[in-house]
Amino acid sequence: MLSKIIHLEWRNLTSNRWLLISFLLLAGLILLATLNRSYHQEAYLMKVDEVRQTQSAEFQNFVADHDSVTAGLKEIDNQRINPVFPFSLEVRLTPQAVFEPTGLGVLAVGQSDIHAGIFPVRTFSDPINKASVFYNPTTDLFGSFDFAFVLVFLIPLVVIAFSYNILSEERENGTLQMVMSQPVSLMAFLISRLAFRFLILFGALLVVLILSLMVAGVSVSGNISGLALLSGFAALYLLFWFGVSLLVNLFGKSSSFNITALLGVWVVFVLVIPTLLHVAVEKVHEVPPRSEALVEMRNAEEEAMSLDRDEILDRYFMDHPEFIEAAEGSSADEQWRELYEFYKWFYIVRQNIAEAVSPIVDDYYSRLEEQQEFAGRISAFSPAVVLKEAMSSLAGTSPAHYNHFHTSTELFRMEWMETMRNKMLREQFVILDDLDGLPQFSYAPKDVNNGFARAAMALSLHLLAVCGFIVLFRKKAGL
Repeated sequence: MLSKIIHLEWRNLTSNRWLLISFLLLAGLILLATLNRSYHQEAYLMKVDEVRQTQSAEFQNFVADHDSVTAGLKEIDNQRINPVFPFSLEVRLTPQAVFEPTGLGVLAVGQSDIHAGIFPVRTFSDPINKASVFYNPTTDLFGSFDFAFVLVFLIPLVVIAFSYNILSEERENGTLQMVMSQPVSLMAFLISRLAFRFLILFGALLVVLILSLMVAGVSVSGNISGLALLSGFAALYLLFWFGVSLLVNLFGKSSSFNITALLGVWVVFVLVIPTLLHVAVEKVHEVPPRSEALVEMRNAEEEAMSLDRDEILDRYFMDHPEFIEAAEGSSADEQWRELYEFYKWFYIVRQNIAEAVSPIVDDYYSRLEEQQEFAGRISAFSPAVVLKEAMSSLAGTSPAHYNHFHTSTELFRMEWMETMRNKMLREQFVILDDLDGLPQFSYAPKDVNNGFARAAMALSLHLLAVCGFIVLFRKKAGL
């Protein structure tokens, strides 16, 4: 009997030209979305290559100038950019923090269209200038046109068009009595039809996605685990919507009622609930605007800069006499010593400023982290938001990835500042061997907590809830 149902379903599907057109349109949208994201990612990678080529050229020029200056073949009027002076490392070899996309970065834009992925890291950079990742459930959901957009927003509509009349059609065509006369229960008949349609849609979705990734130049074999996770999340999401369609069909209403109700459910889960979650996040865990924190930091900076220079130096060297002893052995002449004295003050002040603004920055990030944790918890109320978060994590563009990136950037900035300060306080000139020991920026996406388990659990709970309602209404309908 099952084979007959499948055969009948196949004939119905292949004879319905509107469904075939919908499949072709869906395939075209998936391909377009993947290529659209791929184009932007390639443009970004070109910028990354350009930055690194520029850094390589600057490094070679720095080494060449250093050789010429130390050999007495070249003089540089501006001593601040003289390659033997430590501050020249800040100016001429400015480190760049680069956010690295993952192999599946073409799946979802995520936070990529909100936050900078390349920026210079200097001693005097603001700790929260580019490192504030504001997030709530709608920040990621309504983004650029990518595969995640197609899967989250459009696939449910295809499921609805695919299954809204799974029972009402039989009743309206007068074939329901014939179906019930068969040696199979009506519920088993409905589930068999939906299961077959799910497999058709799910299989077509995966095939089109894999082909689109191959066209976009993404290695499929190198991202098997990521694609397997994506397949699991997509299956749960599709099953949820097929379950909702079955549930609405069990009400025994007309096809027009079914499609209206299902579109209403789509609006609630994809649009209304995420918007309400957005409001809840802002009201329950409000984070002050970044501008307020920057104003507080500017005030702390002005206060630190207003102190007497000699007083700052005397107080610091009283607590750190080892730098006095180190500087006594310096080979710097009077002109260099005067410049060193200024930058000693400069780096000590930067350290004082960092200590002064540390409570402000810590408070800002603490409140931001609380907001993000709360947003992550309540996002489970919408399967659309859950799926979008999971896809952003797979693509390496989630808020968690950017938080980790900016945390790595700030740690590197502090390490860089300490290196520059120590060389200045010891009145050391730059030698070429120093370049090998300079701090290097590193960002490891693999260390990020992707939250896949939480996403799988949330989607599974939504599916189980729908299944529970199906069992309840099945008994009421006497099926």
